[in-house]
This record gives sequence, structure tokens and C-alpha cells, in this order.
Amino acid sequence: MNKFVLIMGAAALAMGGWAAIAPAQEASTQPAASTSAPTTQNEANPIYEDMVKALNLTEEQKVKLKAKFEASDKLAAQYEPKIAELMGDVESAKETKDAEKIKVAEDRLLALKIERSKKLDPWSDEFLVVLTRQQRIEWEVHNSTDFLVMVNQLDIPEDQRPKLKEKTDALARMRAEWGLKVGDLTRELEVARKANDEVWIKAIQEKINAYSTECYEDTMAAMKEVLASLSPEKMAEWEAQNNFIRMIHLPSKLSKEQMKTIHEIALDFGRAVAGMEFGDGGRGEPYQNAYNRVLEIMTPEQKASQAKWGVGFPTTSTTTITLSNSNSVQTKPAK
Repeated sequence: MNKFVLIMGAAALAMGGWAAIAPAQEASTQPAASTSAPTTQNEANPIYEDMVKALNLTEEQKVKLKAKFEASDKLAAQYEPKIAELMGDVESAKETKDAEKIKVAEDRLLALKIERSKKLDPWSDEFLVVLTRQQRIEWEVHNSTDFLVMVNQLDIPEDQRPKLKEKTDALARMRAEWGLKVGDLTRELEVARKANDEVWIKAIQEKINAYSTECYEDTMAAMKEVLASLSPEKMAEWEAQNNFIRMIHLPSKLSKEQMKTIHEIALDFGRAVAGMEFGDGGRGEPYQNAYNRVLEIMTPEQKASQAKWGVGFPTTSTTTITLSNSNSVQTKPAK
């Protein structure tokens, strides 16, 4: 039975690999909505306030949302004493040094935290059902981190930011639309399964597979637009971070000189492949050459550790896309 698989991966805007080489720089941009601790009786929930500012809500929507967030804050406050109690149980269990008691206490605490998280998730249908379909899309765009991540990771100059923001917002809007469509198909699939209607199930799965391919193609086009808004050097740096650094396993103990050299090698790779299509087989040789150069600067012990992981270059034609918040899409499967 085919399922619409949700994949998080490497060819992404949500970049993290470069953190192993250099810390991200700060950038000034509007922060995403906070999911901070429960508010006091006289304070409005910060996520509610952000929704009011970001979306063109009707008065009726504001009343409904405010009531939901107030109820959520009260529920959150009810969880605090129990969580504090279970945290105390964990500490007491650790004092006994009894592995079984520690595990039981930690599992109970984790289960309660998961329960709380599910009930208080501000991106769940419990809250978003108040919004129109278009408002849900705009809310996803508002909370997208793509622009901030790229500005932080690549230190994007001010003159390149407006175009980049336009393109990353377009990608976020596309993702949000996909998320709603996937939700529709998923709910229909559940109904078909409950009805045990194999014909219906197969028809929905075919729709999902076709939509998966469409999502892949649209994403590649949108990603190309995003990268085209960067200067050649910033595009090369993006490639270096996402499609080299994140694709290899680096030993934990690297000297500053080694880290600097790997930085330079990654940028050389980025310049060699910048502008290439993600499915282009021409990426393989520059990647292998760069990887060999990394091996050359390693000690025998580091090489031995590296040998356990191999080259790390993707052996299939699948390219994975990380999506903001909770919406992810399956990428085009290898033929």
C-alpha cells in the first residue's frame, strides 16, 4: 500500500550543516510567533496577538481565537504542578541509581509533556479551524523561517534581501497550499479505509502519487527562483553548506586549521555546481573531488572513523526538501 511519505532532508532552505564550521550571524527580521510559557491573567497570548497583527481577522474570528487561547493558557497552567512533581520523581529516581526506576520516572514525565504539547499546539486544527483557507496559507507564510535562515547562514547583503524575501515567501505559500491539499487527500483516504472500499483507496493513492510528483517539480522550480535571487558567491555558499557539508560525516575532533580548509573546499565545490539542476549527474565528480580533498587533510584516526560512513553522496536520484513548520512533501522518486 503506497503512502504519501513525509521526508525531511538535505537540499533544503532550513540549513544546519554550516553550524559545524562557523556560527550563524544575527539578522534583523520579524521573529516567528512565540510558543512561550502560559500568560498571566492580564496578558494576551503572544501567538494570538501575532495572528491579529498578521491576518485580516473578522471580529467574530478574534473572539473565537481569543477564547481558544485563553482556554489553552488555563490548561497549560494546570499541567505545571504535575510536571514539576514528575520532574521531582525523576531526580529522586536518579538518587537511587536504579536504572529501571529512572526509566519509569522519565517515561512518565515524557508522556505527560507529549500530552501537553498535543493539547496546546497552536498550529493544530483546534486553533486553525477558526481561519479561512486563505488565512491559513498566509499564517504559514508569516511563520516561515526560510528567509531568516538564509540571511543568518549566508549573511545576505541588504540589497539582496527584498528579492530573496519575495522568492522565499512564494515558496512558503506554495508549501502551505500543498499542506492543505495533502490534508484533504489524507482525510479522504481515511474515510475510504474505514469504508473498506479498495477501489476508492486505490484512486486516492494514485492522486497522492501524482500530486507528489507535481510537488517535486514545483519545488524544484521555486527553489531555482530562490537561488537565482542570490549573487553567484552566495549561491555557491548555499551549495557548499547544504549539498556538501551536510552530506558528509565529519569527525568531531577537527582542528581550526582543518575546519578552515574544509570551509574552502566546500566553497570550491559550491562554485563548481552552482546553477546545476539538482538531478544533474554532473554534480557527482565535483563532490567526489571535494570529498577526496577532505580526506587528504585528515589524520589516520580521522580517516578510519570516516571510512565507517563512506562517501555520503546520494546514490539515488531523490532530492529531499525540508519544509517550514509541519508541512513536508515527498520528493520525486528514483526511476
